[in-house]
Amino acid sequence: TPDSYSVSDNLRNDTYFSNFEGGVGADLSYENHPITINMYIPYTFHSNRLHQKAQGQDLNQKDLSLEVESRVLWDISPHMTWTSHYNLSHSYPTVSTLYGGYIISDYRTLSRYNANLQPGKSHYADTKLEYKNAMAMFFSNVEASYDISYPHVLYGYTMNGIYSTITTSKTDKNSESYSIKAYASKGFYWKSLNFSLTGIWNKSR
Repeated sequence: TPDSYSVSDNLRNDTYFSNFEGGVGADLSYENHPITINMYIPYTFHSNRLHQKAQGQDLNQKDLSLEVESRVLWDISPHMTWTSHYNLSHSYPTVSTLYGGYIISDYRTLSRYNANLQPGKSHYADTKLEYKNAMAMFFSNVEASYDISYPHVLYGYTMNGIYSTITTSKTDKNSESYSIKAYASKGFYWKSLNFSLTGIWNKSR
Protein backbone atom coordinates (compact mmCIF):
# COMPACT_ATOMS: atom_id res chain seq x y z
CA THR A 1 0.00 0.00 0.00
CA PRO A 2 1.14 3.63 -0.42
CA ASP A 3 1.78 3.91 3.35
CA SER A 4 3.92 0.75 3.68
CA TYR A 5 7.04 1.77 1.74
CA SER A 6 10.37 2.37 3.46
CA VAL A 7 11.77 5.71 4.57
CA SER A 8 14.38 5.56 1.79
CA ASP A 9 11.58 5.28 -0.78
CA ASN A 10 9.75 8.13 0.93
CA LEU A 11 12.62 10.45 0.13
CA ARG A 12 12.79 9.54 -3.55
CA ASN A 13 11.64 12.02 -6.15
CA ASP A 14 9.99 10.02 -8.94
CA THR A 15 6.73 11.80 -9.73
CA TYR A 16 5.00 12.34 -13.06
CA PHE A 17 1.98 14.65 -13.30
CA SER A 18 0.17 15.59 -16.51
CA ASN A 19 -2.72 17.94 -17.07
CA PHE A 20 -4.67 18.36 -20.29
CA GLU A 21 -7.48 20.85 -20.86
CA GLY A 22 -9.49 21.47 -23.99
CA GLY A 23 -12.92 22.79 -24.75
CA VAL A 24 -15.18 25.38 -26.30
CA GLY A 25 -16.68 28.59 -25.02
CA ALA A 26 -19.38 31.12 -25.79
CA ASP A 27 -18.77 34.85 -25.38
CA LEU A 28 -22.13 36.65 -25.29
CA SER A 29 -22.89 40.34 -25.00
CA TYR A 30 -25.95 42.57 -25.14
CA GLU A 31 -26.01 46.35 -25.08
CA ASN A 32 -29.08 48.56 -25.28
CA HIS A 33 -28.71 51.70 -23.21
CA PRO A 34 -29.10 51.83 -20.27
CA ILE A 35 -28.46 48.06 -19.92
CA THR A 36 -25.28 46.12 -20.77
CA ILE A 37 -24.89 42.36 -20.28
CA ASN A 38 -21.69 40.34 -20.78
CA MET A 39 -21.36 36.60 -20.31
CA TYR A 40 -18.59 34.09 -20.95
CA ILE A 41 -19.39 30.35 -20.72
CA PRO A 42 -16.54 27.88 -21.30
CA TYR A 43 -17.17 24.11 -21.42
CA THR A 44 -13.92 22.29 -20.73
CA PHE A 45 -12.64 18.72 -20.68
CA HIS A 46 -10.00 18.04 -17.99
CA SER A 47 -7.69 15.06 -17.84
CA ASN A 48 -5.23 14.72 -14.95
CA ARG A 49 -2.83 11.85 -14.31
CA LEU A 50 -0.50 11.37 -11.36
CA HIS A 51 2.07 8.55 -11.35
CA GLN A 52 4.42 8.10 -8.38
CA LYS A 53 6.61 5.06 -8.90
CA ALA A 54 8.23 4.99 -5.46
CA GLN A 55 4.85 5.11 -3.74
CA GLY A 56 3.19 2.64 -6.14
CA GLN A 57 0.50 5.18 -6.94
CA ASP A 58 -1.26 5.81 -10.25
CA LEU A 59 -4.28 8.15 -10.24
CA ASN A 60 -6.43 9.36 -13.13
CA GLN A 61 -9.18 11.97 -13.09
CA LYS A 62 -11.29 12.98 -16.10
CA ASP A 63 -14.30 15.27 -16.09
CA LEU A 64 -16.21 17.97 -17.93
CA SER A 65 -16.80 21.35 -16.33
CA LEU A 66 -19.16 24.17 -17.23
CA GLU A 67 -18.16 27.60 -15.93
CA VAL A 68 -19.89 30.96 -16.05
CA GLU A 69 -18.63 34.53 -15.79
CA SER A 70 -21.31 37.19 -16.14
CA ARG A 71 -21.80 40.92 -15.57
CA VAL A 72 -24.89 43.13 -15.76
CA LEU A 73 -24.69 46.94 -15.80
CA TRP A 74 -27.73 49.22 -15.54
CA ASP A 75 -27.36 53.01 -15.75
CA ILE A 76 -30.48 53.93 -13.80
CA SER A 77 -29.84 57.67 -14.06
CA PRO A 78 -26.93 60.03 -14.80
CA HIS A 79 -25.93 59.69 -11.14
CA MET A 80 -26.95 56.15 -10.25
CA THR A 81 -25.60 52.80 -11.52
CA TRP A 82 -26.39 49.20 -10.61
CA THR A 83 -23.96 46.37 -11.37
CA SER A 84 -24.11 42.67 -10.67
CA HIS A 85 -21.67 39.77 -11.19
CA TYR A 86 -21.96 35.99 -11.04
CA ASN A 87 -19.15 33.43 -11.34
CA LEU A 88 -19.19 29.64 -11.35
CA SER A 89 -15.67 28.19 -11.28
CA HIS A 90 -13.79 24.95 -10.63
CA SER A 91 -10.39 24.44 -9.00
CA TYR A 92 -8.02 21.57 -9.71
CA PRO A 93 -5.02 20.41 -7.65
CA THR A 94 -1.48 21.11 -8.80
CA VAL A 95 1.63 18.99 -8.33
CA SER A 96 2.60 21.08 -5.27
CA THR A 97 -0.31 19.48 -3.35
CA LEU A 98 0.07 16.01 -4.84
CA TYR A 99 3.71 15.07 -4.31
CA GLY A 100 3.88 11.80 -2.33
CA GLY A 101 7.60 11.85 -1.46
CA TYR A 102 8.80 13.71 1.61
CA ILE A 103 10.02 17.26 1.02
CA ILE A 104 11.30 19.86 3.46
CA SER A 105 8.40 22.07 4.59
CA ASP A 106 10.40 23.92 7.25
CA TYR A 107 13.80 23.64 8.91
CA ARG A 108 12.88 20.50 10.91
CA THR A 109 9.90 18.88 9.17
CA LEU A 110 9.60 16.63 6.12
CA SER A 111 6.11 16.53 4.62
CA ARG A 112 4.33 14.59 1.91
CA TYR A 113 0.80 14.60 0.49
CA ASN A 114 -1.73 11.80 0.39
CA ALA A 115 -2.81 12.76 -3.13
CA ASN A 116 -6.38 13.31 -4.28
CA LEU A 117 -7.29 14.61 -7.77
CA GLN A 118 -10.88 15.56 -6.93
CA PRO A 119 -11.67 19.14 -8.11
CA GLY A 120 -13.51 21.77 -6.11
CA LYS A 121 -16.33 24.09 -7.18
CA SER A 122 -17.46 27.56 -6.09
CA HIS A 123 -20.22 30.07 -6.81
CA TYR A 124 -19.77 33.80 -6.28
CA ALA A 125 -22.29 36.61 -6.77
CA ASP A 126 -22.35 40.28 -5.89
CA THR A 127 -24.54 43.28 -6.53
CA LYS A 128 -23.76 46.97 -6.10
CA LEU A 129 -25.81 50.17 -6.20
CA GLU A 130 -23.69 53.29 -6.64
CA TYR A 131 -24.55 56.99 -6.55
CA LYS A 132 -22.18 59.73 -7.75
CA ASN A 133 -22.81 63.46 -7.85
CA ALA A 134 -19.54 65.29 -8.49
CA MET A 135 -21.12 68.75 -8.44
CA ALA A 136 -22.59 68.13 -4.99
CA MET A 137 -19.43 66.26 -3.93
CA PHE A 138 -21.55 63.38 -2.69
CA PHE A 139 -20.73 59.71 -3.31
CA SER A 140 -22.29 56.57 -1.89
CA ASN A 141 -22.70 52.88 -2.60
CA VAL A 142 -24.20 49.74 -1.13
CA GLU A 143 -22.74 46.33 -2.02
CA ALA A 144 -23.74 42.78 -1.11
CA SER A 145 -21.89 39.56 -1.96
CA TYR A 146 -22.37 35.84 -1.47
CA ASP A 147 -19.92 32.98 -1.91
CA ILE A 148 -20.42 29.22 -1.54
CA SER A 149 -17.64 26.67 -2.06
CA TYR A 150 -17.67 22.89 -2.37
CA PRO A 151 -14.05 21.80 -1.77
CA HIS A 152 -14.91 18.05 -2.06
CA VAL A 153 -11.59 17.37 -0.29
CA LEU A 154 -10.53 18.26 3.26
CA TYR A 155 -6.88 18.30 4.37
CA GLY A 156 -5.46 17.12 7.68
CA TYR A 157 -2.07 16.26 9.24
CA THR A 158 -0.58 13.16 10.84
CA MET A 159 2.82 13.40 12.53
CA ASN A 160 5.56 10.83 13.13
CA GLY A 161 8.68 12.49 14.49
CA ILE A 162 10.03 14.84 11.84
CA TYR A 163 7.75 13.27 9.23
CA SER A 164 4.27 14.65 8.53
CA THR A 165 1.68 13.37 6.11
CA ILE A 166 -0.93 15.76 4.73
CA THR A 167 -3.94 13.50 4.41
CA THR A 168 -7.08 14.04 2.34
CA SER A 169 -10.67 13.06 2.96
CA LYS A 170 -13.65 13.41 0.63
CA THR A 171 -16.50 15.57 1.88
CA ASP A 172 -19.91 16.73 0.72
CA LYS A 173 -19.84 19.75 3.03
CA ASN A 174 -19.66 23.35 1.84
CA SER A 175 -18.61 26.73 3.17
CA GLU A 176 -20.57 29.96 2.79
CA SER A 177 -19.80 33.62 3.32
CA TYR A 178 -21.99 36.72 3.19
CA SER A 179 -20.95 40.35 3.10
CA ILE A 180 -22.71 43.73 3.05
CA LYS A 181 -20.84 47.01 2.67
CA ALA A 182 -22.10 50.58 2.70
CA TYR A 183 -20.17 53.77 2.01
CA ALA A 184 -21.04 57.47 1.90
CA SER A 185 -18.87 60.54 1.43
CA LYS A 186 -19.74 64.22 1.39
CA GLY A 187 -17.34 67.03 0.53
CA PHE A 188 -17.56 70.73 1.38
CA TYR A 189 -15.93 73.69 -0.32
CA TRP A 190 -15.21 75.34 3.02
CA LYS A 191 -11.69 74.35 4.10
CA SER A 192 -11.92 71.39 1.65
CA LEU A 193 -13.66 69.36 4.33
CA ASN A 194 -14.72 65.80 3.58
CA PHE A 195 -16.77 63.46 5.73
CA SER A 196 -17.07 59.76 5.00
CA LEU A 197 -18.85 56.84 6.63
CA THR A 198 -18.21 53.14 6.02
CA GLY A 199 -20.02 50.11 7.38
CA ILE A 200 -19.20 46.42 6.81
CA TRP A 201 -20.97 43.22 7.89
CA ASN A 202 -19.60 39.73 7.27
CA LYS A 203 -20.74 36.25 8.13
CA SER A 204 -19.13 32.89 7.32
CA ARG A 205 -19.96 29.32 8.11
